[in-house]
Amino acid sequence: MQSPLDLVAIIAESLSWLGLGTGLVCLVIWASMRTVDGRWLPTQAVVVDGVARWFVGGDFHERTLSHHERAEVTDPDDQRVYYSDRDASRMILEPGRPSTRVLKLLTVILLSVGAVSLVVSIAAPLAAG
Repeated sequence: MQSPLDLVAIIAESLSWLGLGTGLVCLVIWASMRTVDGRWLPTQAVVVDGVARWFVGGDFHERTLSHHERAEVTDPDDQRVYYSDRDASRMILEPGRPSTRVLKLLTVILLSVGAVSLVVSIAAPLAAG
């Protein structure tokens, strides 16, 4: 008859394979997305009539904000925005794209579950003695 710790070890080992395996896949995808997207650097912009204007690299840039973005503007005279280091005319209101942030969070959760499960799957049989 198997002890409850043996069952815990089997479940933990399954979770460790699942968490670490899918976490590593997510990590590769996240790193690829960040590499393709580049870095987002902060600057200040002025928002007038739903159009953000900012000055970077000796040039003025502007972009019309969506309705959702307009609602997020906190200070139209001095709004913090983020521009792409590859193309200063690309601008977003938050550092990094939402899809990249969600994938990063998913990667951290999966790798954490996998690492904790790996430790439990190793420790449970040792505790059973």
